[in-house]
Amino acid sequence: MEQRAKKITDYYIKEISLFQDLLNCIIRERDHLINQDIKGIWDSLEEKESILASIEDNRNLSKGGSEDGTGLRDIPPQDRDRIRELSRALIRLKLDIKTRVEENVSFINEAISFFHEMISAMTMSEIDKSNAYGPSGFSRKAPRSVIYQGEV
Repeated sequence: MEQRAKKITDYYIKEISLFQDLLNCIIRERDHLINQDIKGIWDSLEEKESILASIEDNRNLSKGGSEDGTGLRDIPPQDRDRIRELSRALIRLKLDIKTRVEENVSFINEAISFFHEMISAMTMSEIDKSNAYGPSGFSRKAPRSVIYQGEV
């Protein structure tokens, strides 16, 4: 029983460590986004992929070592409490990561929207200018009203 409890505890400790690394990477990614550090953003992406691969490997190695509390009946109470505490810590960490990722995505979407609006404004002003002036640089006359053409 103690060996099983140790295996589950070790799994959670490793998982928490990996998710803490992921959270730190996401925080650094936010700083890179704010500072417009493209190389840093790419480095963060590579680091996140590596951490996610490690998380997947840890899950594959544990082979069901992550208990949700239902299969802990045969584990001593002090170990059971420790496992539940680690499980809650992991859940809080995952929620924090989710919040940070949503903030980063929101920041990226706002930046893209801003650039899109700027480009749209620039291209619209170019279109308006081309319609406003003729080839010789003088302004074109506006099309005459049908009423005026009929009177003449």
